This record gives sequence, C-alpha cells and structure tokens, in this order.
Amino acid sequence: MNIEGTRTALSRKVRQLGHVDLPGAGQVTISNGHAFVGHLPNQDQLGTSVLDISDPRKPRVTATVRIDDPESHSHKVRVSGSVMVVNHERNMSKLGRRAEQLPAAKRALREQLGRSAEDLRAQQTARAALERQIASSIQSELNLPLVMLQATRDVQTAPNEVSIPSGAKHLVLWVEVPAGKSNSFRLQVDTADNRTIETLDNLQRNSYGALAVGLPVEALQPGDYRIKLTAEPPPASLLAEYRLRIRRP
Repeated sequence: MNIEGTRTALSRKVRQLGHVDLPGAGQVTISNGHAFVGHLPNQDQLGTSVLDISDPRKPRVTATVRIDDPESHSHKVRVSGSVMVVNHERNMSKLGRRAEQLPAAKRALREQLGRSAEDLRAQQTARAALERQIASSIQSELNLPLVMLQATRDVQTAPNEVSIPSGAKHLVLWVEVPAGKSNSFRLQVDTADNRTIETLDNLQRNSYGALAVGLPVEALQPGDYRIKLTAEPPPASLLAEYRLRIRRP
C-alpha cells in the first residue's frame, strides 16, 4: 500500500518523501529509476521486489520474485544494466537451532561411510579433476568429442552442449550414475520430438563409477536431445534424465 510521505524531518537534512509497505529488506539497489529490494525471510515468501521510484513521492511495486522454498530467502540484489543478480540462501533460524546435532551427525556419517565427509569431498574433487584430464586427453589425441552429462533438475536447466568437429566419427557421453545397487543400465537417446535414435543396453560402470558410451555422429543431427538413464533388469526404473544440445561448426 502506498502512502503519501510525511513532511516531518526524520533526521538532520533527511526528509521522508514517500512510503511503501514491504517485508524487511537486507539490501536495496537503485538503478535507472527503480529500487531493487532483496527481502529477509518472510511469510509471503518474497525474494526480490522491484519498485518504480521515478516519482519518489509515489513509489510502486512493478514486479516481484518469489522463493519456492519456504526455508530459503533472497536478501541480496545487484543490478548491472539489464541484468539483475540475486542470492538464494537457506534460512539460518532452524538450522541454527540444530547446530548442536552436527557432531553426532558427523560421527554417524563416518560410521556409515567408513570415512569422514571431508575425505569423501576430497575424493570427489580428485575424481572430477581426473575426469577432466581424461576428457582433455581423449579430445586432443583423437578427433573424439566428449561431453560430461549433468542431470536435468527442471525445465529451466540449461542443456549440456557439445560441438562436433569436422571428421569426427563418434561422440562420447560420460554419464555420472546416481548411487544405488544397480550394476547394469540402459541409456536411451530421443530427439526433441520423442523419436528414439539409439538404445544401449547392459551398460556397466567404469572404474570411476560412471558410464562412458560412444554414439555414431552420423545419427546425431544438430539440435536438442533427451537422454534417459534406467536401471536394469526389468522392471526398469528411471534414474536420471539429461538434456543434450549438439552443434556443428
């Protein structure tokens, strides 16, 4: 609700011109006649509000960005030209009350994994570096393009992109397999219009716990593809889905 500002001085050389009711803000950025407000945790799940302040006596809300997760907030905002950048942060109120449970949780995790979480993160980092070395080596020594697929979380997730160079015969897909008990997998490659162009059965994890498969380049035209990973044997269950965009020079 907009209210005409009072005329009384708030402090020395400071006077209120206008007012608008909003949940509490952590950061306010002014750009091109607009105020961008990053909100602290609030019941309305407001993340960012955009206000037209071209008339400072009558500020008005022109756009809002809401937080889907009620346990998160977005209290920081920066603007550069036509780009707005915000954060997305977990609320500390509930997390803070559980801080005393962390030591016991770490001990239980260590017993379950047989190693500490810090050791696991170090192992994952080392493996990711090794995978990048493998990809770089394959691409430099052979004319064999490789793409490491990241699972699709929602329709807004950017597709995995790869450019197929002239003369390449195959495209290598490096697929991280979700943790589970399955040892055999199926990979199905569909076009954007749901036409299946390749199905690979009985795939096994390599020594890095991933799948590395080759697809003939001649079957892959420039465009978007959906790749489904399922566990075998039947009944097959969908483990992950990947989006792939193929480009050619």
